[in-house]
Amino acid sequence: MNEAVRLFEEAIKLDPNFSLAYVGLADAYLSHASWGRISPSKAIPKARAAAHRAQEIDDQLGESYQTLGAIYLHQQDHETAALYLHKALDISPNYAETYSWLGKLNLLQGNLDEAVGFFRKAQKLDPLSTIYTGYIIWTYYINGKYEKAIEVSEEVLMDHPTDSFVLWSLANVYIGKQEHYKAIEILKRRNIGSNNWTMGYAYGRLGEYDEARKILDYNLKKAKDNYVPAMMISTIYLGLNERDKALLWLEKAIEEGIAPIMLPEVIMGPKFGPIRSDPRYLELMAKGNLQQS
Repeated sequence: MNEAVRLFEEAIKLDPNFSLAYVGLADAYLSHASWGRISPSKAIPKARAAAHRAQEIDDQLGESYQTLGAIYLHQQDHETAALYLHKALDISPNYAETYSWLGKLNLLQGNLDEAVGFFRKAQKLDPLSTIYTGYIIWTYYINGKYEKAIEVSEEVLMDHPTDSFVLWSLANVYIGKQEHYKAIEILKRRNIGSNNWTMGYAYGRLGEYDEARKILDYNLKKAKDNYVPAMMISTIYLGLNERDKALLWLEKAIEEGIAPIMLPEVIMGPKFGPIRSDPRYLELMAKGNLQQS
């Protein structure tokens, strides 16, 4: 993603009026925010500036409306996000990413069937990508439809057995089913290290506190010099049943911004269920305007 930013900036230097390069730059910053590489509070303003510049050059570019819709979704302005995303479809009806962002919007609003429908439309338009399948699995997980999630996972893993995002989404499903050993086993199949926050949560729920704290300590140390989403650290503390620290880090997460695909976990997913009736949690949700629409 850093290389993507560099190359889009180089393209803009070569042609300052190349509108799609600005869209690409904005999307690169959105990806940084979505995947926890840069704090949304820092990435979104850069994405917004690039997307607006793209519109100044060409206001009939469907991709720029999609990107602005995604930015408004990051800002919790669902109404404006929907307007921009549907405008993007009017101009570019076969742009898969627009359907993906509409899926994320509907997931945040609690519209399960609509969210799955949008992700499936994106999948149909871009059948070689597995990320939209991962979103479908994640949507079923958030809504407690675990068997449906497993069914979808098994289908895609037959052809893509090492897909990192699909495996991660499936691991969360087994966490929802309270099968934490199974979740850890699936996470280990990703072959990208053992310091994932979801694994830390699972170890904590199993009572394997030493393993959970190793992952927690790794992320706390990393966060001193690099960006680590506060929501991830909050989640590990929840696994350890340390609610005060979980709430402290959740407050930090809300201040820095939580990516739209991760936010449903906080609002309605099972990991944050134990603190959802805590007055401090309710106060944080109200302060961040994060109640489910």
